[in-house]
Amino acid sequence: AQPSDRFMPTAPAEKMRKNGLTDNLLRKLQLGLSMFHEVEAFIQGVSRLNPQFPERLKAGFVKHYNEFLAREIKGDALFEALHDVAGAGSSDFERQAAGLGVLCYLFQKCEVFEP
Repeated sequence: AQPSDRFMPTAPAEKMRKNGLTDNLLRKLQLGLSMFHEVEAFIQGVSRLNPQFPERLKAGFVKHYNEFLAREIKGDALFEALHDVAGAGSSDFERQAAGLGVLCYLFQKCEVFEP
């Protein structure tokens, strides 16, 4: 099936609540999650050439996540800080959108943020 034919995941309200994320991020999460299947396909494709890629990607986000938590950055501010990391601090819209897609993919898969 093509990604557009599949069910698009939505951000679970319980998971948002557990992580201190407010409705201010709802639209951003929905936008990021709308790219879930494309991000998944990309990561699977890269992992065929570089089997360590998915784990390295996750580990990089977890490292930043833990650093931000240690600095007491939480909730929406933590999500935004990780989005800045994901977008490599770029103001380029496409890079920001790609970073948001990857961050939301990891959020949905419970690889970054509390499940």
